[in-house]
Amino acid sequence: MGINNAKKRWSIHSFFLVTILASFFSHYSYGEPLVQAERKYIYLDEEQVAHLYIHTEGTALSFPVKPSKVILGKQKSFEIEYIENDLILAPARLNESTNLFVYVMGRRFTFHLLAAPKGDRIVIVKDRKDKQMRPSIHE
Repeated sequence: MGINNAKKRWSIHSFFLVTILASFFSHYSYGEPLVQAERKYIYLDEEQVAHLYIHTEGTALSFPVKPSKVILGKQKSFEIEYIENDLILAPARLNESTNLFVYVMGRRFTFHLLAAPKGDRIVIVKDRKDKQMRPSIHE
């Protein structure tokens, strides 16, 4: 009985040790650990200008539907890629700034963009009307 218990304890300890070591090495052998990008939610209407800090490595602006038209105030100040409902923005130079006008379903959203090393990575853009139409829940 004593030998079997010792073997069981040893195999349990071995299992945990191997699991911890495997986790450690897989975590650090592939470079930096993955981190979830922070998302910023903004609610706009046609009267407002949203000030956005665009990360120097790029920022995704995500809209509820695909934008019909996009106009950059200062051409070539930011690179823009269109992917479905998203606009991917990357500054041409550090400290670049301009305005961006995005038309979605007949509505205009206006943004003032400023390149920044610690800018936002993902910005979810919502229509302020959608926020006002949501029913409030009271507990």
